[in-house]
Amino acid sequence: MRTIDREKSPQEYFKYFQELISSKKTVLVWQVDANSKKRSLAKVVMLSCRREDNALKAESIERFKELKLPEKEVYFYVEQNQLMFKAKKVSVEENELTAFLPEEMRLLSDDEHVTVMEAILEMVPPQSEGYLDYTRKKKRTASSAEQSERDKAIFEEELSFVTLDEEDRLFADKRDAPRARPQKGKKVTIKQTKGIRKTVVHPLFDLSRGGLSILTEERKMYSTGDVVEIMSFGNKKLDDPMLAEVKSIREADEQGTTYKIGMQFA
Repeated sequence: MRTIDREKSPQEYFKYFQELISSKKTVLVWQVDANSKKRSLAKVVMLSCRREDNALKAESIERFKELKLPEKEVYFYVEQNQLMFKAKKVSVEENELTAFLPEEMRLLSDDEHVTVMEAILEMVPPQSEGYLDYTRKKKRTASSAEQSERDKAIFEEELSFVTLDEEDRLFADKRDAPRARPQKGKKVTIKQTKGIRKTVVHPLFDLSRGGLSILTEERKMYSTGDVVEIMSFGNKKLDDPMLAEVKSIREADEQGTTYKIGMQFA
């Protein structure tokens, strides 16, 4: 991921907006409902971007469909550029949206693009084939037909304890409220797929449909790129282990004694 800050890199920042306005590229917009946590998706094009007003305007490209964006925070994603930003809504009038200019934009990596698009696909009804350019990847997650009904139920139960969205992962340092995490004491059992194939129980740090993070005091236990098997959540063993790839390893405390291992479901 690369961040483009409005104050630090104004030329590049506004260049992207001008390109969106002139090219009329489709921009996906959505919100996360404060109560249901469901997302509503729409397609827009950028109409204007005014520094002096600190505002942007966008218009729905779907005929006879009014924009329904009741919440304050709006997410924007340009599929072709892998460009994402969030902005505070000013107003919505029928099919036109006005919002404050975002503080920054984020250019996503290919892996982050896949994560976002997989989450966006959950917003689109099955009959909307062709609504997006993206084609779903085959993933062994709770939505996969390969999983048993029991495994799906276990995974959904774990998700019910958290309110973590894919958007939170990408804008973790820009949220107004702290990240919601699993209840304290939640554990996950992981089996390594190389070497001596150790099975280890770790504290579960966070969880979403796209992946999870664990805590460990052993920095060298995992390496970026490792593929592991998720064997169980708490004392509930999965019939068919979920595969996950290690994507990041970061210090989780100031003392440098605990590490957070970020994993994406494979």
